[in-house]
Amino acid sequence: MSAAQIVMGALAGLALGVTVALINGVFTRRAVAKGTSAAMAAAMGCRMALDVALLAGIYLLRNVIPLPFEPTLIGAALGLSLGGIVSAAAISRQLNGKKKNEE
Repeated sequence: MSAAQIVMGALAGLALGVTVALINGVFTRRAVAKGTSAAMAAAMGCRMALDVALLAGIYLLRNVIPLPFEPTLIGAALGLSLGGIVSAAAISRQLNGKKKNEE
């Protein structure tokens, strides 16, 4: 396994993780807009299901994907984490902006 393969696997995983995190952010933003606890619970369930599906998909396809398994999985986990942090910060900024405008 060469260094280039490791980097490519990590970048591919990172791209997949960020993509799923952005989709999760859309679910969360819509749930926050609805403002009900049922909508938030449904959004959190969808988020967890998508996260598990991505990580399980990488694991189950590890012999099919032509990239090294470990860096791809680590990159995906990192992308999910960083994407989730950025998404939560954006939603928080949006909500704080609405509160300031109401005052």
